[in-house]
Amino acid sequence: MRHHAVQLNFRDGSSRYGVLREDAVLSSAAFGWSALYFEHRREQALETVEHVMQEHYLMVKLNPASRARRVLDGVACRETQQRGSTAYVPNGCSHRVQYDGQLGSLHLMTLRPELVEAVAQELNISQ
Repeated sequence: MRHHAVQLNFRDGSSRYGVLREDAVLSSAAFGWSALYFEHRREQALETVEHVMQEHYLMVKLNPASRARRVLDGVACRETQQRGSTAYVPNGCSHRVQYDGQLGSLHLMTLRPELVEAVAQELNISQ
């Protein structure tokens, strides 16, 4: 199904809005950061269409008690998220998520694959 998924680039406002449907409370978009993108989001509910991440994605939950259904590369799982729970989605991975009830607050970050590759090379870690 990957070929039907929407491409999600968090650095592109229309791409981000097309998947998330709401703007972030705060974001790093105006700062011109090249290696890292950051958002603080606060949402009542969230259900995304299937999308493919263009960068590595990390989400950190800020408030307790959320339940979600997540599909990563076609594999479905149920999550119970608490304060400090994380979700990682590598670039190129198809992804879809639906929260059962209120999502609450979270931080999300994306990292350019080139940054991760450069760090791995510098640390002499083979990929």
